[in-house]
Amino acid sequence: MKIDKDKTEYERYLQEAHNRVALPVEILEEVVGEATGSVTEVKEKILKGEANQVFDITTKDRQQIIARVAKSEEPQFLQEQWAIEQCRRVGVPVPEIMLIRHFTLDSGLYSVCIQKKLEGDTLERGDIDMNSLGESELKGLMFQAGEVLSKIHSSEEPCGRDHRASKTSLSLDQITSVV
Repeated sequence: MKIDKDKTEYERYLQEAHNRVALPVEILEEVVGEATGSVTEVKEKILKGEANQVFDITTKDRQQIIARVAKSEEPQFLQEQWAIEQCRRVGVPVPEIMLIRHFTLDSGLYSVCIQKKLEGDTLERGDIDMNSLGESELKGLMFQAGEVLSKIHSSEEPCGRDHRASKTSLSLDQITSVV
């Protein structure tokens, strides 16, 4: 029972964190339209990350995108965009960033990143129950993840000015497609 209670408390914490980042819907819709040339048909809030408000969006013309919203004192996503491009250059499957926009409102500075959605599920905080996988499946996934990590570290470029590389989530499909 304690696990369920902790999960509920964590879900409540995530909801509160996301509510602090809330961007007016009209602005998000405007950025989605600018990035895709279409309008939102389905929008689902994803409550899994702690830093950004995240939406899984399908547009009217069936584009599948992820919209990420950050509220900070400085513009966000630019260093992450750089890191993603470095990963792409060495063959790591990463999302295409379609658009990054920044808005100053009375409540603060907001950054919005629109990226194409990648197929698959994240290994961390995803819907995959790692405990239900067999030992050979787990070893295979870890080997594949190691291959991807090796590619990431093969880049000759440093990991940004402050040496804190952005953390990106990799899906099972992405890892499998690399090996």
